Amino acid sequence: MKKLAAAIFSALLLLIPLTACTKETDTRAERVRDRYAAPLAYAAAAEVALAGETEDVRCTLRFDADGTETRVTVLAPELLAGVTARLGEDALRLEYDGLVLDAGGPIGGVNAVSCVPLALRAVGEGWLLERGEEDLSYGGGTVRALRLRFESEADGHTIETAVWFGADDTPLYAEIAENEKITAYMEFTSFAFCDTITQDTQTPSPGADG
Repeated sequence: MKKLAAAIFSALLLLIPLTACTKETDTRAERVRDRYAAPLAYAAAAEVALAGETEDVRCTLRFDADGTETRVTVLAPELLAGVTARLGEDALRLEYDGLVLDAGGPIGGVNAVSCVPLALRAVGEGWLLERGEEDLSYGGGTVRALRLRFESEADGHTIETAVWFGADDTPLYAEIAENEKITAYMEFTSFAFCDTITQDTQTPSPGADG
């Protein structure tokens, strides 16, 4: 009987760290969601890849958001460097060499300009499907990251977004899936909330392990 009691007690001790870890992850997930639910003002840079039917489209973009409008500037490829898009609630404008053009067409779909704002909006407004911690290849090493997966809408269609967050709750990597197929990949090379001071981390090729 004593051996059985000791075994049960040992098993309970093993469960305590797991329970504490789960509660900590849940608490952090809610904190992150609350932080991103407010209108976001941030400056970020990301390497964006869109999965096309024949080949992937890749570019490096800078994002400057003030809570109502997001200014997106092309950093690479060099041929398009300097082209800027302004993404508002109901308009998408392209700017280059002083010219301002109405891009026309829907602005809510997943594209190079909108994928980062869509991913961050999903964090604050989407339906949380999964939460957990896992290792992420980042900055030439491996970091422990919080991974959250959401369901939300873009241009009337359901999308699923997974975002990996670093220790300071800034995004490191994100993916958007449409019809169970990943169509957009985002590798954040820097991110800073405009009302806080955060790290500016360079990332050669982040991606989820496994």
